[in-house]
Amino acid sequence: MTTSALPQMFRSDLIQKAARTDSMVQSGDTGNYCAGGFSSRQKPLCCNTPDNLNPFLPVPLENLFPTLPPTTDIPAFDKQTLSQTPSLVGENPNPNAFFFVVIDGPPGSVKNLNKRDGSHLEFLSPAVHQGQAAQTTHFICMNDSDESNCDDLHFEGAEGSVIRMPDDLGFAQWAVAHSVTVSNYTTPGHIAKRAPPRARIYELTYSYDFSKVKRADDPVYMRVDYATSNKYYTDVVEAAHQKRALHPRFWSKISSIWKTITQNIRSQTYDSTTQPTIKKDNFNVLPYGDDGADCGDGDGFLKMNLAGSMRNIMRFGFTLVGTVQPFALEEAFGYFDSDIYMSGQLSFDGKGVLNIGNNGGGATRKLFSSPVSGFQASHPGIVSFSPELNADISLVGKGGIDGKFSVNFEAGSSKTMTTNAPPGLGTFDGGTLNNALKDAVDGYLSVDDPTFNTIFAMNMNLETKMGLKVFGYESTTLEAGATFTARTPHAIRIVGDGGTGKPAVIDAPQGASSEVFQSGTILSGWDDGTTHVIGSQPSPLEVFTGGVAPPTPRKVPDIKGYAIFGDKDFMTCGSKGSYSGELVCTYLLINNDSSLIEPDPPYRLRSRAFRREFLEPLSKAEHEYHALQKRAPGPSGGSANTYYIYEYPPPANGATPRGFRYDTPTYPAGNNGAALDAENGRNERYALAVPNDCEDGSITANGVQGTNWNDVDAEHPEDRSIFPNHAANFFQGGDLDLADGNGGTFRTNLPLFTFDQLLTFAGNDYRTWVPANVEANPPPGSAFGDVAEAHGSTADSRYMSNLERNLNILKGRMYTTEGLPTSNDQFDFWLANPGQGTAEAAFSALSAVFGVFNYINAIRLDRAGVEAAIQTALQQFDDLYGRTFPNRPERLAPLRVQFRAAWLRRVTNFAQRYVQQRLTQLRNVYQPLAAPNSPQLQLANDVLAAITRMEAKITTDLVFQ
Repeated sequence: MTTSALPQMFRSDLIQKAARTDSMVQSGDTGNYCAGGFSSRQKPLCCNTPDNLNPFLPVPLENLFPTLPPTTDIPAFDKQTLSQTPSLVGENPNPNAFFFVVIDGPPGSVKNLNKRDGSHLEFLSPAVHQGQAAQTTHFICMNDSDESNCDDLHFEGAEGSVIRMPDDLGFAQWAVAHSVTVSNYTTPGHIAKRAPPRARIYELTYSYDFSKVKRADDPVYMRVDYATSNKYYTDVVEAAHQKRALHPRFWSKISSIWKTITQNIRSQTYDSTTQPTIKKDNFNVLPYGDDGADCGDGDGFLKMNLAGSMRNIMRFGFTLVGTVQPFALEEAFGYFDSDIYMSGQLSFDGKGVLNIGNNGGGATRKLFSSPVSGFQASHPGIVSFSPELNADISLVGKGGIDGKFSVNFEAGSSKTMTTNAPPGLGTFDGGTLNNALKDAVDGYLSVDDPTFNTIFAMNMNLETKMGLKVFGYESTTLEAGATFTARTPHAIRIVGDGGTGKPAVIDAPQGASSEVFQSGTILSGWDDGTTHVIGSQPSPLEVFTGGVAPPTPRKVPDIKGYAIFGDKDFMTCGSKGSYSGELVCTYLLINNDSSLIEPDPPYRLRSRAFRREFLEPLSKAEHEYHALQKRAPGPSGGSANTYYIYEYPPPANGATPRGFRYDTPTYPAGNNGAALDAENGRNERYALAVPNDCEDGSITANGVQGTNWNDVDAEHPEDRSIFPNHAANFFQGGDLDLADGNGGTFRTNLPLFTFDQLLTFAGNDYRTWVPANVEANPPPGSAFGDVAEAHGSTADSRYMSNLERNLNILKGRMYTTEGLPTSNDQFDFWLANPGQGTAEAAFSALSAVFGVFNYINAIRLDRAGVEAAIQTALQQFDDLYGRTFPNRPERLAPLRVQFRAAWLRRVTNFAQRYVQQRLTQLRNVYQPLAAPNSPQLQLANDVLAAITRMEAKITTDLVFQ
């Protein structure tokens, strides 16, 4: 809106405002009554303080900023006292924690619209959200006299101004104005009675996106202080500035100077009853619950409960000083100190065979889905602080166990855990509490295998964090940040032999650690990129000696609620358990093999054991290693993937082979198949037809959710990774290992391509290398791009179908031959613990292999359609390549035909050999159990009979039609 478009009231006051700037003088102690009747007080700007400006800052301006802002700037501040809702009767909110934000800039860039500060604007509608998207509010000018300041918003233009919003309007005190327009908003009756005649209502569009702040000759300054100590306020915020002649910045950029100040604050004795604390009292969670219904007879069940309380008594202090426009931090210092503590009781009631985390790899989840938090402070679009407390539960276990007991323990820090940034601000210190409780365990415990191995262990990694985000870096969607972390892991272990030949429970506190890590860059050198091991390593202590099983008959505990690890199957039937008389299988292979979580694509077997002991804290990357990175469901819900085509054979001198990108497109996926249905209308749900039958691998295209499948995925008939990972090698090397176990290899006699030819021609847009005398208008794109599209994409999904998720993952491992259908570690566990549950798990996995082949054969027309599309793309390349280089004999289409035929032979050999090997392993285990008078005779006979029948189908069913 231009000045001429404004009402007369706005235009006239702009002239007055421009004249008034000439009389502005530096703030100071004048001792006269223009300071509101108070002498000896600092007041801003001028003798005649504008009506819309609070005459007093709580701190002299020269103490706040490293470079004193111009005297014409308008400072305004927002100091909030933070408190936490009391959780116990009689507790009082803490008055010490505070969050202080001050913004100072030229009057054309910073405007105060707060009615309590004297603004004549009255706002009528509240804020809607605290995001960075634009939103609107409405206001009316309540004073049309010559003294009106309603037009201050328009001084030097409203757009891009930083505006101090009314206290009760929205989510933050500061915002950025986008525009002001006349509105047809209806004036509320109670406002109309007080408003001037003919007063208009205006609509203000604003946001918390401070990248929209207007550029001006003078910067807009910002300072943020956040702390839990009134001493921090007096010693850092209110403290007088050092002599400017010697130190032209606020305090100093030298950490040692800040260290002296903050160490004095951090070393103060505090009152634990009033110090800011975040805590969770009297929690009771269910980490795991399995009623053993698939085993029967009081076997294969486990219930774990974890009850207790945790807290963190915090001391922290942060100061950030810089400019909003341009956005930059000149100084940043902070510390986060914690005294963390947890008292807990682990209750264990279970009988069966434990197998947690793929043969000892471990499983980790958060104790609480949302962390315990409090005393958070945030100014949308500028900065946020969030202290948190939570714990990671890490479980591991392997072996037969029968136990009903409870363990009481204490975990936490033995001394204050200190973290700070930059590193020179202080030391990273602390220690782990080592306080094993007397008579900590009550109950019964026996194990099948009395060895020193860990039968079960739980690690409680008690962890507190301070999350800092600074918005405005680079763009509105990016921010810089830092996380201050301190942790004290504590383990409860069960070993088969504690040294007396009997099982034992061990209380094992672990070494503490802490760190500060930046994301983005707050300031260079603000963190040291190191996780600091602090304190000494406590010694474990045996707190219980078992050897006596719980009284029989065992009663299965009542299990209510959803467990933290509710989607896992950690307990299987004991080897001495009874047999129901029938093997019952499942399509939910993931219940028995937790590695089956890979999405499509790629299908590489990426399951791995954690590189460190499970008792050590896992990194965020390790926590998220197997997490599915899902796109929004829809026509492009399936992820585009980038593979690389490498030089083959690799250089003989050991140099890294060259490579270039092979990009696959997005494809319809999501909503359990509905996204693909919407695109190709096929409405299929391929799944095992009779999943409970351990020997029936037949397929249905019309599976029912809950009977044949829980989840389905959009599936490519020809896996997208095969072409870049294998076919491209064949085009260069001409050979393919047939995986027959005898070293069989297919070798072509056709001319081959070099890596440079594939890169320069097949991988490059036709228009870059096909000359005009060969083709006046070469097609856009490349041969390999067309091949990637031919596999199935958002643009063409007619040959794609929806496949039950476990089969989809299994198909990826088998059809690419890049991973065993079931890992050796997992299958070895089933073999080492023979019983109904492990036998059913093994047959479920093997029957699914037959199911994959039956599915591939069921969609043979789709596969033929994809193959035709791939050949069409390669034939187009061969035509243009041959006409461009008539003397070169190599062609991709015939090489691809040979490769595919050889590849199908390889996949067949791979699958047949795999299934035969697994069946042989099963026979070797169950044959001895079929001896007369064996307690598992009936189970063993049924397993052996199923093995024989399944072997007879290997060469007839595990083939391509």
